[in-house]
Amino acid sequence: MANPTVSVRIIVHLMDYRRSSEEYVFPREMTQLGMAQVLGIGRAHVGNELRKLEREGRVEVKSAYVATENRKLNVYTLTTAGRSMGKRLVEILEDQPPSRPEGAGWPQIPRTGEDTVQKPSGDLYIPLHAPPDSPSTRD
Repeated sequence: MANPTVSVRIIVHLMDYRRSSEEYVFPREMTQLGMAQVLGIGRAHVGNELRKLEREGRVEVKSAYVATENRKLNVYTLTTAGRSMGKRLVEILEDQPPSRPEGAGWPQIPRTGEDTVQKPSGDLYIPLHAPPDSPSTRD
């Protein structure tokens, strides 16, 4: 799975927030705009994929308070079917070696070494399935 689809990226992203689905105040990354910013995808594209995932029964939407806002916003959480799919996707992605992402919405990232991928800005590329603060991706 060299080029994960937007739906796959959303499901894997929401897997990191499964504990937040039981809280009263949700992180901004569980909103449509928050996901678009974190995943580097257009907000409208994220919205289209979220509606598709909701119709498939993998995502549910609810109005809730968001940590950075003074009002309720729509937040998205995984259903049982979505979590089940997310677990399988994470396993598949963890078995894949990091590769240079290509395709719609993915920036062209030049390789600087055999195991390192460098963004044009000089920042290291962190694979989709690795948490941003993971020590293994910061070495």
